[in-house]
Amino acid sequence: MAMARKCAQTRWSTLVNKRLGADNGLRDLLGETRWADFLKAAKQHHLAKWLQRFEGASLSCSGDRAGRSCPQQTVVQPATQDLSILQIDHDVDLKLTCEKWRSTITLDSTWNGNLPKKRLLMLLFEMVHFRCCLPHVPVQERCHRLDLANYHSRKTLKHVLRESRRGDHQHEARPPKRRKPADDPRNTVVQLQLNTAAFNLSFSTNTALGEVIRGPDDAQLAH
Repeated sequence: MAMARKCAQTRWSTLVNKRLGADNGLRDLLGETRWADFLKAAKQHHLAKWLQRFEGASLSCSGDRAGRSCPQQTVVQPATQDLSILQIDHDVDLKLTCEKWRSTITLDSTWNGNLPKKRLLMLLFEMVHFRCCLPHVPVQERCHRLDLANYHSRKTLKHVLRESRRGDHQHEARPPKRRKPADDPRNTVVQLQLNTAAFNLSFSTNTALGEVIRGPDDAQLAH
């Protein structure tokens, strides 16, 4: 367990300080204050879950990015085996996420630019899997394949951000829709009664009016 935890902490530090901070230039771009805010948010919401990934008697490969299971069925026992054959692989290629992130950062923005904080942290620290990179296995048969990164990453990133915008819209206040009242049989009976009464009144009125217009018969006038 001690070896696994140490490996987890090392990979966290490598991801945050080297790959994000140095290689992708985010520490210099954000500046020390916003970089510190990012580190605080990352540790608060994701460090514990990250460390938990490395716990357990064994760790297994999650398969490739296309969803296929690991053909090698790679399983590693952290207490006795080298964890380097299992790479932490992002569902969305880290470089692509960082490019999107950097493009939204301005001088007066917060550390996350205009990307949703929870979604960005999820892309960086939660949407990750163990994928094997066995040196004796041909590259095409490995689950950790960099040549598939861009295609699947762009689709996944687009989906994640679209779902984020959709979620934001769902939380906006909307006026309730007016529902058409259900038909009541009693309303139908009342309407029929009203129609019948109107017809009878119209018939009586027309009959009386006809009598007035027509006047008395000629025979009656003769008398």
